[in-house]
Amino acid sequence: MLNIQRITPDDFDLIGELKVSDEQLMFVSPIEQIIAQANASSHFHRITMDGLGVGFFIIDTDYASQYDFCQSSNASNNASKILGLRSFFIDSRFQGRGIGQQAVVLLKSYLQQVYTQWSAIVLTVNCKNRQAWRLYSGVGFIDDGEQYLGGRSGPQHIMRMTF
Repeated sequence: MLNIQRITPDDFDLIGELKVSDEQLMFVSPIEQIIAQANASSHFHRITMDGLGVGFFIIDTDYASQYDFCQSSNASNNASKILGLRSFFIDSRFQGRGIGQQAVVLLKSYLQQVYTQWSAIVLTVNCKNRQAWRLYSGVGFIDDGEQYLGGRSGPQHIMRMTF
C-alpha cells in the first residue's frame, strides 16, 4: 500500500538512500543537495510502499511568493492559496511500476486533508521531460500554456491543480 509521510530534519536518514536515475539528474537534484537546501517553508515528504521508502517530494508553502507565474492572469486561484510541488521523484530502483502515478493521485487527497488552508498546487516540468509532463497531465494537473524560463535545464511547463 502506498502512503505519504511528512518528515522532519530528524528523519532525513529515512530518505538518504533514495536516488534518481542518471538521466533524471538534469531534472531533479540528488537528495543530498535537496536536503542541504531545506528551509522552513519546505515540507519534506517521503513516499512509502508497504513501509519501504520509494520516493520523495517537497511541498513548498512559500512557493507563490517566490514565483510570479503563481499570480498569472491564467491562474484561477488567489496566489496566497497556492502551494508548490518541488523535487518529486521515485527512487530509480522502483521506477516503471506505476508508483509515480499512484503517488500523484494520492497527493491530491493528501493535500485536501493536510493543507486545508490552500486550494491549489503548482509545479514546473522541464519541456524535455515528456514522461513527467504526461504523468502530471494524466492525473489532473493542467498545463496552461505558460512557461517558466528560469529552470536550470531550460524552459519548463507550468502546471496547476486545484483541490
